[in-house]
Amino acid sequence: MKNTQITRGNSHTIKNTYNEAKKFRAKYPLPHGKFKLVEAHRELDDIMWNLKALAQYSSDPNGGFEATCCMPNDYKQWVNSVPTILTYLIGMKIEPAVYALQEDETDPRCVATIKDYITQTIPKLLSDLERARMTKASCEHLIVLAHRVRALTCEVLTCTRSPTAH
Repeated sequence: MKNTQITRGNSHTIKNTYNEAKKFRAKYPLPHGKFKLVEAHRELDDIMWNLKALAQYSSDPNGGFEATCCMPNDYKQWVNSVPTILTYLIGMKIEPAVYALQEDETDPRCVATIKDYITQTIPKLLSDLERARMTKASCEHLIVLAHRVRALTCEVLTCTRSPTAH
């Protein structure tokens, strides 16, 4: 994952990671919101694929190691960093991309609906990600959380394609 300066340690809380990602993104505003949403969506696909591969590996280490995110000897460390990685994606790409949608000439009513939606959704996600970070959640639980973050990007991308989707 790129921009790992924020995601390295587990000393950051989810709230701190989220605020740092937003602060960093503010220095480099997004010119195209849809592009970053699609990029985040693809990164989430990769995270989910790796989590599934790691869950399979942890249940059967003799079955082979297919994950591309890390080496077999450090997969537990990567799994423990997933809540922070997901938070970073929310604060660095997904939320800022929503605010950049106005520059993409997306229907302003659609942008307003999306902003309302993420305002309600993101705090709950961050709370759940913090709980997962503190409890060192399993791959299976992290897959569910990654899927929820991915669903957020899907919802936003669907709305940007069809202003009447909501």
